[in-house]
Amino acid sequence: MSGINGKDVEFFGKITASMTHEFKNVLAIIKESAGLMEDITKIAPLSDNKHQEKFDNALATVKNQLNRGMELSTVFNRFAHSPDKPRAEINLKDLAERVVLLSDRFARLKHITLAAAPDDKADKTLNIPGNPVWAQMAVYQAVECCLNQLPPACEITVTSRRIDGHKGILIACANLQTDAADFCQSLKNSEHWQELETVMDAINGRAQTSEAEPGIRLLFD
Repeated sequence: MSGINGKDVEFFGKITASMTHEFKNVLAIIKESAGLMEDITKIAPLSDNKHQEKFDNALATVKNQLNRGMELSTVFNRFAHSPDKPRAEINLKDLAERVVLLSDRFARLKHITLAAAPDDKADKTLNIPGNPVWAQMAVYQAVECCLNQLPPACEITVTSRRIDGHKGILIACANLQTDAADFCQSLKNSEHWQELETVMDAINGRAQTSEAEPGIRLLFD
């Protein structure tokens, strides 16, 4: 599924991983500087309380965005390291959470809420051997398949769990404005469904639609 014996993917992964390390270093320095500014203002606050409040609010915004940037950089760095090994042990909970973060912008552009399941619903012990790049592609394509069939204001939740005795990931869709059976049929008729099946077949898995919990089931064993 890649050219030059996978060397192209390996090359992009290596360069991307290197750059995300650099981005994290930049963010870390900014975070340290923001922390220093906060410490200084606590020791010697501004004389104008109104300006002090504005400064504190601005600093809080900077810190929040820095934390978000660090989280995104960490996830993207792990994604970039995916091609390091053509076969590895993959934790399905980590896989689900990573793809959700990487796909969040696509969901927001469609005004759809995309989230990983809360910790109390996700199975943290599910691991599969396989190609990390292809596994991420499979979950991403399943999410994309749903995004392209859903109207705004819908919700997608990605959960790792055992499904009918198999290790799997459920991409469940809520607030549908159509019948579950019709929605599942639209998923199968979409241009992305065949791509999803191709990737799942490459990692010895399979994709199914689900009417009980409208969406897509990815079974990995």
